[in-house]
Amino acid sequence: MYAAFTLLLVTCGGTAQPTPAPTPDIEAIVQARLMEERAVVATVEAKVQSMVKAIIAATVDIEAIVQARLEEERAAVATVRAEAQSTAKTLAEATAQTARPAMPTTTAAPALTLTGDDYTRMGNEFSARGDYDRAIQNYDDAIKLDPNIAQAYANRGNAYYYLNQYERAVQNFDDAVMLNPQYPFAYYGRGVAYDELGQHERAIQNYDEAIRLNPQLADAYYNRGVAYESLGQYERAIEDYDEAIRLDPKDASAYNNRGLAYGNLGQYERAIEDYDEAIRLDPQYVYAYNNRGLAYRLLGQYERAIENYDEAIRFDPQYVYAYNSRGGAYIDLGQYERAIEDYDEVIRLDPKDAYAYNNRGLAYRLLGQYERAIEDLNEAIRLDPQYVYAYNNRGLAYGNLGQYERAIEDYDEAIRLDPKDAYAYNNRGLAYRNLGQQELADRDFAKAEELGYNP
Repeated sequence: MYAAFTLLLVTCGGTAQPTPAPTPDIEAIVQARLMEERAVVATVEAKVQSMVKAIIAATVDIEAIVQARLEEERAAVATVRAEAQSTAKTLAEATAQTARPAMPTTTAAPALTLTGDDYTRMGNEFSARGDYDRAIQNYDDAIKLDPNIAQAYANRGNAYYYLNQYERAVQNFDDAVMLNPQYPFAYYGRGVAYDELGQHERAIQNYDEAIRLNPQLADAYYNRGVAYESLGQYERAIEDYDEAIRLDPKDASAYNNRGLAYGNLGQYERAIEDYDEAIRLDPQYVYAYNNRGLAYRLLGQYERAIENYDEAIRFDPQYVYAYNSRGGAYIDLGQYERAIEDYDEVIRLDPKDAYAYNNRGLAYRLLGQYERAIEDLNEAIRLDPQYVYAYNNRGLAYGNLGQYERAIEDYDEAIRLDPKDAYAYNNRGLAYRNLGQQELADRDFAKAEELGYNP
């Protein structure tokens, strides 16, 4: 708002009198002020446009300067290159004039000499990587340089073992022992190789010596336990597993194997305790689940057995033993179709598994499908001509079809392969009785009872 103001008028011969203030023309004042502001804005805009033009012009000038500078630098580079080429040519000419034939300008570095121990260490590195062929090459070189390195022989024996060349492994461990009779690892390694060759008594002799030299060698106790178990000496096996566990309480395999020994002694509850501990130490230990399932099955707890087989298969879907075992538990429960599904899977994973063909044949026979049963049992026998149970089961299938003479032929073969098979004698007795040959039947029944047949 604009303030009102008054004017004092002076007249001659009188007193000045105030006059009333006129009403201001506010609209006119506002318009005048707006005109002033527009003029200011126009001036500013003109200045801005002038500055923009100047900036644009300056930018163009900068680009021109850059281009000029680049041209200068290119010219400088070309000059330097020309000078360098000229210098190189001069140096080459000077070198040609002063060169002296047969005078080397550098001295060759002396050749690196490796010892037998060096080659042994390199062989150990290759063995650690699983490259046993190259490991053997290095052990060969070590022995050529120094035929008295016992470790080279022992480690070469170890490499041959992992290549499944057990006889050659034994030969190398022999050499290691000859060079160093106090070398526990050589005895231990030779024992392992003998185990793989089925020579368990000789294996035990070597484990004995390894333990004598090093009583803290847990693996020697463990493997001696395996050898005793292979010989059916389960109590002695358990003693060795006890010691292996004392030396290494976290060895899940030792618990698992002790469980197997207890199971072979019919002590299934103690076996389950060991399998429990093995699984606690290694929650993905498929063998322990499978073995615990077997113990539950032998206790008649088929559902718990199946739970353990399920767990083994969950951790290893390619584990054929668990499918075979679960199929057996389903047969125990009378669920023959589910058993056949498991045996189908085993055969898919391993078409040469005679055990699966035998068991599937058994399931088909229990379903009354005798011809299909015989087909599977034929395949089981083709894959394993020494498979006593397959002959027994095929004999039963022939008997179900009333073909008693063919059944007797199979029982004959089962008895030839295992003269102590009480079931084969009993089954043959049944076939003779069905043929009306009671005297032969009674003779077989008596033999079966003698051998401990328990219907």
